[in-house]
Amino acid sequence: MLLVLAVAAVAVGQHPRRGVDFRVYLMAAERFLEGTDIYRLSDGTMPFKYAPITAPLFLPFTLLPARAAVALWNLCSIAALVLVARLTTRALPGKGEATPWTWAPVLTTLALLPAFTYELFYGQVDAVILLLILLSTRGAERGQVWRPGVAFAIAFLLKPPRRSSDSSFCGAATGACWAPPPWWAPC
Repeated sequence: MLLVLAVAAVAVGQHPRRGVDFRVYLMAAERFLEGTDIYRLSDGTMPFKYAPITAPLFLPFTLLPARAAVALWNLCSIAALVLVARLTTRALPGKGEATPWTWAPVLTTLALLPAFTYELFYGQVDAVILLLILLSTRGAERGQVWRPGVAFAIAFLLKPPRRSSDSSFCGAATGACWAPPPWWAPC
Protein backbone atom coordinates (compact mmCIF):
# COMPACT_ATOMS: atom_id res chain seq x y z
CA MET A 1 0.00 0.00 0.00
CA LEU A 2 2.82 2.37 0.91
CA LEU A 3 4.61 1.69 -2.36
CA VAL A 4 1.42 2.43 -4.31
CA LEU A 5 1.03 5.76 -2.48
CA ALA A 6 4.68 6.65 -3.14
CA VAL A 7 4.37 5.91 -6.86
CA ALA A 8 1.15 7.93 -7.00
CA ALA A 9 2.86 10.82 -5.18
CA VAL A 10 5.66 10.99 -7.72
CA ALA A 11 3.35 10.49 -10.72
CA VAL A 12 0.95 13.21 -9.60
CA GLY A 13 3.87 15.53 -8.95
CA GLN A 14 4.95 15.24 -12.58
CA HIS A 15 1.68 16.60 -13.95
CA PRO A 16 2.00 20.35 -14.64
CA ARG A 17 -1.51 21.11 -13.37
CA ARG A 18 -1.17 19.27 -10.07
CA GLY A 19 0.24 20.46 -6.78
CA VAL A 20 -1.32 23.91 -7.09
CA ASP A 21 -1.56 24.43 -3.32
CA PHE A 22 2.09 23.52 -2.81
CA ARG A 23 3.13 25.74 -5.71
CA VAL A 24 1.75 28.74 -3.80
CA TYR A 25 4.22 28.04 -0.98
CA LEU A 26 6.98 27.33 -3.51
CA MET A 27 6.33 30.61 -5.32
CA ALA A 28 6.50 32.50 -2.01
CA ALA A 29 9.81 30.81 -1.16
CA GLU A 30 11.22 31.74 -4.58
CA ARG A 31 10.13 35.35 -4.10
CA PHE A 32 11.57 35.38 -0.60
CA LEU A 33 14.89 34.15 -2.02
CA GLU A 34 14.78 36.90 -4.69
CA GLY A 35 13.95 39.51 -2.07
CA THR A 36 10.74 40.53 -3.85
CA ASP A 37 7.21 40.95 -2.55
CA ILE A 38 5.61 37.60 -1.67
CA TYR A 39 2.10 39.10 -1.64
CA ARG A 40 0.99 40.18 -5.12
CA LEU A 41 -2.42 41.04 -6.49
CA SER A 42 -1.30 39.64 -9.84
CA ASP A 43 -1.42 36.11 -8.38
CA GLY A 44 -5.16 36.01 -9.03
CA THR A 45 -7.17 33.28 -7.34
CA MET A 46 -4.18 31.47 -5.80
CA PRO A 47 -2.25 34.12 -3.84
CA PHE A 48 0.09 33.44 -0.96
CA LYS A 49 -2.06 34.35 2.04
CA TYR A 50 -0.08 32.88 4.87
CA ALA A 51 2.32 34.32 7.43
CA PRO A 52 5.52 35.60 5.78
CA ILE A 53 7.66 33.52 8.14
CA THR A 54 6.39 30.34 6.44
CA ALA A 55 7.95 31.20 3.06
CA PRO A 56 11.53 30.37 4.17
CA LEU A 57 10.38 26.94 5.35
CA PHE A 58 10.00 25.97 1.69
CA LEU A 59 13.42 27.26 0.53
CA PRO A 60 14.93 23.75 0.17
CA PHE A 61 12.29 22.96 -2.47
CA THR A 62 13.45 25.91 -4.61
CA LEU A 63 16.62 23.94 -5.41
CA LEU A 64 14.53 21.55 -7.52
CA PRO A 65 12.46 22.00 -10.68
CA ALA A 66 8.80 22.65 -9.80
CA ARG A 67 7.56 19.18 -10.77
CA ALA A 68 10.29 17.45 -8.78
CA ALA A 69 9.54 19.74 -5.82
CA VAL A 70 5.85 18.78 -5.92
CA ALA A 71 6.76 15.09 -6.12
CA LEU A 72 9.15 15.46 -3.17
CA TRP A 73 6.50 17.35 -1.19
CA ASN A 74 4.00 14.57 -1.88
CA LEU A 75 6.54 12.01 -0.64
CA CYS A 76 7.01 14.15 2.49
CA SER A 77 3.24 14.13 2.97
CA ILE A 78 3.14 10.34 2.75
CA ALA A 79 6.05 10.11 5.19
CA ALA A 80 4.13 12.41 7.55
CA LEU A 81 1.06 10.16 7.33
CA VAL A 82 3.19 7.08 8.00
CA LEU A 83 4.70 8.78 11.06
CA VAL A 84 1.23 9.75 12.29
CA ALA A 85 0.10 6.14 11.94
CA ARG A 86 3.23 4.91 13.70
CA LEU A 87 2.97 7.40 16.56
CA THR A 88 -0.70 6.65 17.17
CA THR A 89 -0.35 2.85 17.12
CA ARG A 90 0.60 0.85 20.18
CA ALA A 91 2.77 -2.20 19.84
CA LEU A 92 0.91 -4.08 22.56
CA PRO A 93 -2.53 -3.46 24.02
CA GLY A 94 -2.71 -2.05 27.53
CA LYS A 95 -4.11 -4.02 30.44
CA GLY A 96 -7.80 -4.68 29.86
CA GLU A 97 -7.67 -3.53 26.22
CA ALA A 98 -8.67 -5.68 23.29
CA THR A 99 -6.05 -6.93 20.86
CA PRO A 100 -5.89 -4.59 17.84
CA TRP A 101 -7.43 -5.84 14.64
CA THR A 102 -4.63 -6.39 12.12
CA TRP A 103 -6.69 -5.24 9.13
CA ALA A 104 -7.65 -1.92 10.74
CA PRO A 105 -4.76 0.12 9.26
CA VAL A 106 -5.37 -1.19 5.74
CA LEU A 107 -9.12 -0.58 5.91
CA THR A 108 -8.59 2.86 7.45
CA THR A 109 -6.21 3.75 4.62
CA LEU A 110 -8.75 2.60 2.05
CA ALA A 111 -11.52 4.57 3.77
CA LEU A 112 -9.37 7.70 3.82
CA LEU A 113 -8.10 7.25 0.26
CA PRO A 114 -10.27 10.10 -1.11
CA ALA A 115 -8.69 12.50 1.41
CA PHE A 116 -5.20 11.17 0.56
CA THR A 117 -6.00 11.71 -3.11
CA TYR A 118 -6.77 15.39 -2.51
CA GLU A 119 -3.65 15.70 -0.38
CA LEU A 120 -1.46 14.46 -3.24
CA PHE A 121 -3.48 15.92 -6.12
CA TYR A 122 -3.25 19.48 -4.80
CA GLY A 123 0.00 19.16 -2.84
CA GLN A 124 -1.69 20.22 0.37
CA VAL A 125 0.02 20.78 3.72
CA ASP A 126 -2.58 18.99 5.86
CA ALA A 127 -0.60 15.78 6.47
CA VAL A 128 2.41 17.75 7.67
CA ILE A 129 0.15 19.90 9.87
CA LEU A 130 -1.40 16.77 11.37
CA LEU A 131 2.07 15.41 12.18
CA LEU A 132 3.15 18.72 13.73
CA ILE A 133 0.04 18.87 15.92
CA LEU A 134 0.56 15.25 17.01
CA LEU A 135 4.22 15.93 17.85
CA SER A 136 3.15 19.02 19.76
CA THR A 137 0.61 17.06 21.77
CA ARG A 138 2.97 14.19 22.55
CA GLY A 139 5.74 16.56 23.58
CA ALA A 140 3.41 18.53 25.84
CA GLU A 141 2.24 15.27 27.47
CA ARG A 142 5.89 14.56 28.32
CA GLY A 143 6.35 17.97 29.93
CA GLN A 144 8.38 19.48 27.10
CA VAL A 145 7.84 23.14 26.30
CA TRP A 146 9.90 24.44 23.40
CA ARG A 147 9.66 21.64 20.85
CA PRO A 148 5.90 21.21 21.20
CA GLY A 149 5.47 24.97 21.08
CA VAL A 150 7.50 25.29 17.89
CA ALA A 151 5.66 22.38 16.24
CA PHE A 152 2.30 23.90 17.19
CA ALA A 153 3.32 27.36 15.95
CA ILE A 154 4.56 26.06 12.60
CA ALA A 155 1.37 24.04 12.12
CA PHE A 156 -0.84 27.06 12.57
CA LEU A 157 1.42 29.40 10.62
CA LEU A 158 1.27 27.02 7.64
CA LYS A 159 -2.50 27.18 7.51
CA PRO A 160 -4.26 29.46 9.97
CA PRO A 161 -7.74 28.26 10.92
CA ARG A 162 -10.48 30.00 8.96
CA ARG A 163 -13.45 31.04 11.00
CA SER A 164 -16.73 32.11 9.47
CA SER A 165 -19.30 34.21 11.28
CA ASP A 166 -21.54 31.14 11.57
CA SER A 167 -18.88 29.06 13.30
CA SER A 168 -17.98 32.01 15.56
CA PHE A 169 -21.63 32.31 16.59
CA CYS A 170 -21.96 28.56 17.16
CA GLY A 171 -18.77 28.52 19.24
CA ALA A 172 -19.95 31.46 21.35
CA ALA A 173 -23.40 29.91 21.82
CA THR A 174 -21.88 26.58 22.87
CA GLY A 175 -19.56 28.35 25.29
CA ALA A 176 -22.49 30.29 26.75
CA CYS A 177 -24.45 27.07 27.28
CA TRP A 178 -21.51 25.49 29.11
CA ALA A 179 -20.87 28.59 31.22
CA PRO A 180 -21.91 28.16 34.86
CA PRO A 181 -24.98 29.98 36.23
CA PRO A 182 -26.08 32.50 37.53
CA TRP A 183 -25.98 34.68 34.43
CA TRP A 184 -27.51 32.10 32.10
CA ALA A 185 -30.50 29.82 32.47
CA PRO A 186 -29.69 26.14 31.89
CA CYS A 187 -29.55 25.21 28.20
